Amino acid sequence: SGSRALSNQLTIRDQWTKGSDDLLEHAQDQGWWNEADGPLDFALAYSDHEHYSRQVSHMRWSRAVQLLAESSGRIDTEIMMACLRDHYENTFLHGPQFSEYLPDFLTICMHDSPAAFTWGNTATSVVVEIDPDAPTSSPFWCCYQPPCAGVYLAYTIDGGLPEPVSMAGTAGLRSEPPLTAPVDAFRRGSLWWRMYRILDAVSKSPAERREIVRSSFDPIERKYIKRVRSLRGEAAADLSSQMRRCTDEQLTEVEDALNRLEREWSLEDD
Repeated sequence: SGSRALSNQLTIRDQWTKGSDDLLEHAQDQGWWNEADGPLDFALAYSDHEHYSRQVSHMRWSRAVQLLAESSGRIDTEIMMACLRDHYENTFLHGPQFSEYLPDFLTICMHDSPAAFTWGNTATSVVVEIDPDAPTSSPFWCCYQPPCAGVYLAYTIDGGLPEPVSMAGTAGLRSEPPLTAPVDAFRRGSLWWRMYRILDAVSKSPAERREIVRSSFDPIERKYIKRVRSLRGEAAADLSSQMRRCTDEQLTEVEDALNRLEREWSLEDD
């Protein structure tokens, strides 16, 4: 029951019930914990305070906890999507000079900072609705690029992926260590790269284009959340089949919206 949030930091403190046999002894041997200080505080002992500041993760974690608490126990697809789109709206942090496209600090919906203190843009975000009776047929929603400028598409784990969402850029699909990976670039058939180009266009003129993007994508998203919700209770095989159809139809509508935005903003394939 209840809700929990995880970010890029340890969150288990001294209220834990089971651990490795040498959990306490190892922390003491490393000089991370003194038994005289009381019960082992796992997060305090095992976090790397020397090399990693918690301020960047703690703000995002605290905001996620707050948003989940404010949902009054209602955790659903829309709540999670709104959480992942958050930039501290309606808080004291959202000051007069704030712009998510020129961030002053790390937000849940991440944007690249010219000062290079963020980790770049959110590459992809996912919301999963788990049905314990049919986990592989549970719907999940995937959004490419920061979700404030994107749209969540519906899939199932066993439903396969349409070509536009499984296609990389010019470098193609390959597994490479980050330091040796080839630099990728725009490819027309790749939905990820088309969404990247939309994000770039919005970030150059957010006051003008932010609402245009949302008015294009929000109706599509709401329509298919309602459609997927209507499929609950279907047998696993029927659900997978209908979800694949749903994904294809939604993708067609998204591509139509992208074509319209690309024409309106004169975005060229490069």
